[in-house]
Amino acid sequence: MKRHVVFISILFLGAVMLACSAKLSTFTKEACVTPPNDALVAVIKDKCNLCHAKDFPSKEEICSRKALIQESVKSGAMPKFGSLSPTQKSLILDWK
Repeated sequence: MKRHVVFISILFLGAVMLACSAKLSTFTKEACVTPPNDALVAVIKDKCNLCHAKDFPSKEEICSRKALIQESVKSGAMPKFGSLSPTQKSLILDWK
């Protein structure tokens, strides 16, 4: 039983590491025109920080990835772990 738990834990950690291996540094940043409001920042921090804490340390960094964030949410590619409520999804997609 203990080996089974250890195996499952290792498998889970490996899956998280693989899923979180993409780095946003390879994507071009955009000019920040409209910074995200506090509610939007809270959603990004809550739903994206597991994999992207280093990519989104500030409002400015979140803003510079606006199009990428919106497209990833719109296509359903993100978040990889969990899901967004309709309100959270609207906050991201309606960000002007």
